[in-house]
Amino acid sequence: GAAFNTIAANRRYFVGGFSGTGENVLASLEQLNSLYNTGIALQDLYSFWGYDINTFDRKLIDTMAITLGSINALTDQINTYLAAPLSTFVAPSMPELDYGLPQATSHYAYSEVYKGANGNSGQQFSSPQATAAMETKTYLSKVGIVCKNNNYPLDAMALTYTNGGTGETTEVDISDDPNDSGGSIVSSTPA
Repeated sequence: GAAFNTIAANRRYFVGGFSGTGENVLASLEQLNSLYNTGIALQDLYSFWGYDINTFDRKLIDTMAITLGSINALTDQINTYLAAPLSTFVAPSMPELDYGLPQATSHYAYSEVYKGANGNSGQQFSSPQATAAMETKTYLSKVGIVCKNNNYPLDAMALTYTNGGTGETTEVDISDDPNDSGGSIVSSTPA
């Protein structure tokens, strides 16, 4: 009787009820691994863009250390259970699960020179979208001036973006001609 009660309690602790629902070690381990892997991806982004992770985002580093400690504690409990299934287990404190998943953010720059048709304080730079560009490691690699015709000898810019992860380039033609929609993709070259 007592041994069966311990086995049932451990089953609930590790995998949840009969349907595998509720808080349990495996669900917590999945959340912790997701949190840790997201932190690794953010560290990779910070490194690519030249940020020192130890000074730029200390909270991420501290959270990743706590998360790795929790992953190791749960893994140790799983290994102990496999060796001695009648052991008693206590859930470790896992405050990092309350923090949510970290995510990349960006700040938009506005031009004081270009006021736009409505006279506002500048237009948001949106080609490509900053957060998406940051996550795909896309950067502005070339700027050129385009001469389309004699009426507008210098009427557009050709911007080339390079995806730092794949090496793929995309050229965007941005025109100051009010009759041109601007921002059209001229060419895209895969790596």
